[in-house]
Amino acid sequence: MGETTKWSNIAVGRHPLKLPTSSMPNVILTPITNDANDHLSSSSFRSQRYRTELSLNIADYTYICKRTNSEYLREKLHRLENERSSLNLQIQVLTDKLELQRDTI
Repeated sequence: MGETTKWSNIAVGRHPLKLPTSSMPNVILTPITNDANDHLSSSSFRSQRYRTELSLNIADYTYICKRTNSEYLREKLHRLENERSSLNLQIQVLTDKLELQRDTI
């Protein structure tokens, strides 16, 4: 087998793929000969010819979330609840003002 690299290092023909390395699976690069029969199945990588093979390991394609900071999330939830409460009070005050204006008209 050849070397293992990330998708961001692979070029198809003359067009390099500019993809985020951290979110892409590993691929296996296998050197091939310059045989005329293989020209359709190969890709160009730094002026050398390689055949790319996708990994069949499902772990290469799964995204693993980083551990979250529960204290930060609790604080954010509390802040959002306070903002919601404040907005509800503002809506109530504006509704009351609107009713008073309707009564005067």
